[in-house]
Amino acid sequence: MKKITILNLLCCLVLLSCGQQQKPTENMKYNIKRTDYIKGTYKTFSYELKNDSIVVTRFSTNNLPPKLLYSDVLNAKQKSELSEILNSFDLPNMKTQYVNNNVEGEGHSVYDIKINQDFKSIYVYFVEEPSLKKLDDYIYKLLPANQDGWSDVY
Repeated sequence: MKKITILNLLCCLVLLSCGQQQKPTENMKYNIKRTDYIKGTYKTFSYELKNDSIVVTRFSTNNLPPKLLYSDVLNAKQKSELSEILNSFDLPNMKTQYVNNNVEGEGHSVYDIKINQDFKSIYVYFVEEPSLKKLDDYIYKLLPANQDGWSDVY
């Protein structure tokens, strides 16, 4: 009788823990924007994940209006992958900048990340921070294979 009661208790605990798993981005509020810059101040691209969609924008260095390069809604599998990535972020403990002082270059990125109530703006200069690298890889998988003209001077 005790074995059955303990088994029932374990089954209930397992079911409760499964019921508390977060569904892909359903209960999660997020807004993630990566902006790439050249020569210190000129925006070139932004990649934004918001409300289960992605938007890629190209900015002009010649005072032309921004150009929408790509926009799409995430499917269920993509939402699930994003949820896994965002759940692995330890945003409050991430640094506000990751800088490689041994490199002199013209480009950097700024990540503005809001997950639920947590927000952080992160400056990245020639460093691959693992969580941000995973996010970048995910973003690049969402983009179309043909990106002809995306990097042309605009």
